[in-house]
Amino acid sequence: MKNYKAIIFDLFGTLVHFDETRLPLLTFQGQQIHCTTVPLFEIASKMQNGYSVEFFHQSLKEVSSRLRLEKKTSLNEISCLTRMEILLNELNFPKQEQTNQLARLMKNVHMGWLKKAVFLPDDHFALLEKLKPSFQLGLLSNFDDAPTGYRILDSLGINGFFHSTLFSDEAGWIKPDPRLFEMILKRMGLQPHEALFVGDTPEADIMGPKQIGMDAVWINSGSFSFPGGDYTPDFQVAHLAELEAIVTNLSTH
Repeated sequence: MKNYKAIIFDLFGTLVHFDETRLPLLTFQGQQIHCTTVPLFEIASKMQNGYSVEFFHQSLKEVSSRLRLEKKTSLNEISCLTRMEILLNELNFPKQEQTNQLARLMKNVHMGWLKKAVFLPDDHFALLEKLKPSFQLGLLSNFDDAPTGYRILDSLGINGFFHSTLFSDEAGWIKPDPRLFEMILKRMGLQPHEALFVGDTPEADIMGPKQIGMDAVWINSGSFSFPGGDYTPDFQVAHLAELEAIVTNLSTH
């Protein structure tokens, strides 16, 4: 029988989800896209114009894609603020304090919209309420702006459930870097075998914890196919609500 002392959750795609329809609309190459491009373009074009919203969107896409690949290769986090600074540099904004202030404003606007698009399913809140009396609960998330991460938790009313919370933006690395898992376990005073990790992304949320000897639950919503390899989940569910049955079954056998 396995007696876990703690359950550590991934955040996005696991505990909370995005409703992209809450984001502003952009018409790009004949398609309607929900994204933050329009409000960011409106801010940037007040300081320096001469380019279209389509060009701005394409530039933002290319910078974001390049940095995403760089992060996946290096496992080093790159903050949202840095992404905005790189974007403005590539759009030939002058290197001056006013541009730095613009990057900070764009980051805040972008994150403000993302916060509006996040929602917490009712049964996920109920699950946290059920688990809290029996387990230490932790949160470990790949997110490139920690202050917004905490604001999201506060706005959803779930910050108080967690004994410890760690965003990649605070640590400087992204999952599956094992140092992130070691860091939150240390904060919680736990050994790897004492905690169960729960997440939806195979590489980040399964390979990461399994590397250091943690058990892991994969939420297989159909968005990802499991790549196989040396690290496989100990448990697999289609919905987070099924986690309660897993931990209840383990504690009674």
